[in-house]
Amino acid sequence: MTDEPHLEEDDDDIPWASPEIQSNYEAALGRFILAFNRLDNHLTEVIETVLARLNRSDLVNACTKREFSHKLLVLDLLKTSSEGQGIKDVSMQAMRDIAMQRNKLAHGHFDQNPFDGTYDVVTKGNVRSQYSVEDLDALTESAAKAWDKLRYAEAYYAFSDVPIDDEKA
Repeated sequence: MTDEPHLEEDDDDIPWASPEIQSNYEAALGRFILAFNRLDNHLTEVIETVLARLNRSDLVNACTKREFSHKLLVLDLLKTSSEGQGIKDVSMQAMRDIAMQRNKLAHGHFDQNPFDGTYDVVTKGNVRSQYSVEDLDALTESAAKAWDKLRYAEAYYAFSDVPIDDEKA
């Protein structure tokens, strides 16, 4: 027997959050980041296609080797070109919203309460936001829908006639 006083609270009685909560969040975040990267890469490919059809391949690097928001501006401008028909239904606002959420999540810090498992994503300025696994899965679905629109544009250009270059004709 020891002479140490008995503590009223035993650490074994404190409820601890399951590490599975963070693992599920990480998996959902990973799915979203992968979906966003796929969207970003496909956006680059569509811009390259439209510029080639406009005989402006010289602009590809200036238009695509930049951040996502710049590529959206380029795509929005290309909508008004003679080759804009294939991208007319691509929603710039949907992709801007996806990119905004991606930036918060990619640069945010996962802060979990170890006792009850609740968590926030903390971004610049100590702004806390709630992102459940279901929220992340919904963002992944939004990115997939935007990607589908870009795939439609790609198919449109693949199956439409290539414009004749007046200088080569």
